[in-house]
Amino acid sequence: MSYSFSLTYSHENENVPLEVYFDSNYTSNVSSMFCKVFAEGIKVLSDLSTYEARPILEKFVIYFITNKQELVELNPENGWGDYSSLYKLLCDMLEANYIASHKNAGAIWSVYN
Repeated sequence: MSYSFSLTYSHENENVPLEVYFDSNYTSNVSSMFCKVFAEGIKVLSDLSTYEARPILEKFVIYFITNKQELVELNPENGWGDYSSLYKLLCDMLEANYIASHKNAGAIWSVYN
């Protein structure tokens, strides 16, 4: 299983295509790392606007920076997912959130697995 992440904006006019600011997948083998930050894990972002998501994404990134060793120890034994690539994903998500918030305040996060 994996998580699917997207940050999109749907226009009221159906003739205007969906704007996609971020779209990615990542293995759910790293759920324990996400749950160190929030009990709900990364799903806490689902249905949030960029404004609402910013402090949450920042908290994930800061936690990953300050607790690297603890999180590295949670790397899945099967090799599917790891601290370094997950940290990069979170940084990419935060960057996309910043970009989308300046372009379109109505963009919404979706997270599901």
